[in-house]
Amino acid sequence: MTKLALPLSIVVLGIVVAVLHGYALNNFLYWHFPWLDIVMHFLGGLLASLFGLWFAERCNLITNARPKAILLFDVILFVFIISLLWESFEFMFKLVLHDPVEYIIDTIIDFLMGIMGAVFGFYLIYISGLFKKSSSHE
Repeated sequence: MTKLALPLSIVVLGIVVAVLHGYALNNFLYWHFPWLDIVMHFLGGLLASLFGLWFAERCNLITNARPKAILLFDVILFVFIISLLWESFEFMFKLVLHDPVEYIIDTIIDFLMGIMGAVFGFYLIYISGLFKKSSSHE
């Protein structure tokens, strides 16, 4: 895969996520279809992981000596930080549930779905071989 192909896929996924999110907000779809929030957090984690991996690759932060398990941890940590920022944004603008117990459960699910998206993104890039350097990252 060329160096341009991954950024194009990131841009396309970013546009899809942004359009879906805007449409869902404008049409109150998150309230009509509560599962949509779960899907969007998964896609957000996927998007963040793809961008993070692409950026790390472009900045030569990924070396052949770095074990995949450590890289996966880095990706999960990166997505967790992005998720924390997003959840803080939702909280600051009062886009959260009013019941404290439901809010905590929703936030935990949001974090877990973001992390699942991150792991899926990592799998797409490094396990399936969609984005490899000249030598492997074993």
